Amino acid sequence: MTEDPQQKRGFKEIAQLLALSSATFMLVLFVLEVGLRAAGFASRHVHSISQKDYERVPGMYEPGSDAVFEKVRGLPHRVRINSLGFRGPKVDSSSAKPRVLCIGDSFTYGDSVGEAETLPARLSARVGERVVVLNGGVSGSTIVDQKVFLERMLELEPQVVLLMYSENDLVDLRKGLPMHALLARNRELRGGVVGSVWRLVREPRCSISC
Repeated sequence: MTEDPQQKRGFKEIAQLLALSSATFMLVLFVLEVGLRAAGFASRHVHSISQKDYERVPGMYEPGSDAVFEKVRGLPHRVRINSLGFRGPKVDSSSAKPRVLCIGDSFTYGDSVGEAETLPARLSARVGERVVVLNGGVSGSTIVDQKVFLERMLELEPQVVLLMYSENDLVDLRKGLPMHALLARNRELRGGVVGSVWRLVREPRCSISC
């Protein structure tokens, strides 16, 4: 049975059309990303860690992020994520200084406040340079999530771990899947086909779960 040349040509034209449509879609995403960055709307929030970085650093935020954004209107603040995936300045992980690891939710992380005003930063200012204080806070997390995060963060061998929590943890515990499970699902999605689109255009108003 010979293949119909007309049918073969039709398949080829469909394949070319699909390829052109895909290329056009990716170009539109690229132009949109450039436009968002030029307008100052892109990457206003820090993002959760990728699977690749998750396997090498203990924190839960994308290392190297440095942005000024407003989660609450009228309260712009700068957020820096160091190489460990924690909020705060650069940390020498090879230092022999004793370490204090602070874990908790947005009260620890420092939602809507400057870096120097977070609880870990204030503690660091009190104890001085003889101690390294790490901000392992993850905004929106609960004590269930913090237990999971702590198991990873213990690789830093802190001498002291401070768990800080608030009464809204009890309410948050009843909200479906815990954050650590949602973040795991997010890393899996970003590692697939969705990841290539996500890397081109990041939702300007996304939070830690993005």
